[in-house]
Amino acid sequence: MWCRTLSCVSILLLLSSCVFQKPEHPPPIPIPQTAQEEMEKAKLLEERGEEQEALTIYKDLYHRFPHDPLALEARFDAAIIFWRRGYLEEALDLVKKVNRKADPDTPLYHQAQLLTSWIYYEKGDTERALQYLSRIDPSKVPRESYNRLKNALTLQAVPPQLSPTKYQVILFTGESTATEKMERQMERGLNVALKDSGIKLLKLSSLEELNNVEAKDVLGIVGPLNIKSLPELLSWAQEKEIPVIAPSLITPHLAAKSPVLFRTSLPLEQEASYMATFLSKKLKVSELGILYPNTPYGRIMYNLIAESFPKEGGLVTIVKSYPPQTTDFSPYAQELKEWKKAGVLPQALYIPDSWKRVVLLIPQLVFRDVKGISLAGASLWDNPKLPKEGGDYVEYSIFTDSFNKHSSYLPVLEFCLKYRMRYGKDPSPLEAQVYDAGKALLASVKEISKGKSKTKALANSKFIGVTGITGFDTAGEPHRTPFLFTVERGTIHQLN
Repeated sequence: MWCRTLSCVSILLLLSSCVFQKPEHPPPIPIPQTAQEEMEKAKLLEERGEEQEALTIYKDLYHRFPHDPLALEARFDAAIIFWRRGYLEEALDLVKKVNRKADPDTPLYHQAQLLTSWIYYEKGDTERALQYLSRIDPSKVPRESYNRLKNALTLQAVPPQLSPTKYQVILFTGESTATEKMERQMERGLNVALKDSGIKLLKLSSLEELNNVEAKDVLGIVGPLNIKSLPELLSWAQEKEIPVIAPSLITPHLAAKSPVLFRTSLPLEQEASYMATFLSKKLKVSELGILYPNTPYGRIMYNLIAESFPKEGGLVTIVKSYPPQTTDFSPYAQELKEWKKAGVLPQALYIPDSWKRVVLLIPQLVFRDVKGISLAGASLWDNPKLPKEGGDYVEYSIFTDSFNKHSSYLPVLEFCLKYRMRYGKDPSPLEAQVYDAGKALLASVKEISKGKSKTKALANSKFIGVTGITGFDTAGEPHRTPFLFTVERGTIHQLN
């Protein structure tokens, strides 16, 4: 029996004559034809706070126009963004070329020297910081930044430098049934994140092992894989005031349970909320149907989307659950057909289930001529087999996720390159979430140097993550905009 709540308008407008309406893509950024046009576009985006988009254009500029004078300026501007976000090595790599190539008589040269000095100062290398500071003409750089750095170096107020023996990050797998494959993925993600940082990675699986560790040397803990191991771990970590980052746990509102708990995974409530907003604001869906599996995950996602969608001004009109192992969706497709005949078919259908179920359902809708309904799903849809096995049936369907190795997002491209160079294969979503946990802990070092506790330092850290995360809120949940994907021409594409 379908559960139905009718609005005052009984006749719905169909979105299109096909099974799924092509989603409204964000307005594309016109491809500039000259370096000057690229620079102007990037500057505008940066002023708006759209740093990721600006980074993409800066990178495109110095690759497409390597001999244009603006190429060096683009490298410098990209370095500034990385520096602001706490990516000191990435910023240093970019600014080094500006130092070598820029004309010493130009402001750009002196601004690059100042940035380099700041980077070495924050890395704790006083000698090099002073060396670059001595090359600067103060009249050609921002006066406040120059004086602040000069005073800090004069007073030798240098942040404590990390050494290989001072800090270590613990990978805590816990007492779980997790496969060795998942443990290897977590270890690899951290290895890529901590490379060249001088921070030691220590892998533990029990509290007994934790008790033998010197807590003051621990920068943070990444894990566990299993939520059953979490309470005892949090008790130990809270006593020692050491932050814990859970990269795989997606239970709603989990991070609020402890002041030392953070996570880089995609919380289910965040995923559902973003999808509800996109359907309502972008696709202009006013009435939504939900078809979900009768599993713990399915019930949670149903409740979350049913709660989120009305907050966006929409109405959940029909709801239907099905047994977990369902392979024949013809009865459900037939019921949808009856709703269509009655003129009350919702504009979109949300299905929080595996892509394997989706490719079984959609052909049944086509067979029964159920057209004009948009199809939306969850991160379980994110699999390259979706378009391969779903074919034309899944064209223009949409789903959310926190990571996709084929993303055009600049940090993802860089992470995948580093990972492939080290392991000769593509990273998984779990490795991406663990990588972001490692980058978050590295970013916290800058805040620790200001005298903050390890937990408060992590809470205040800012960085650019490969899963869309840029930091944490007061409850330890990730600040991020989940990535949105669609299937178009047999390939999964990122929309945002």
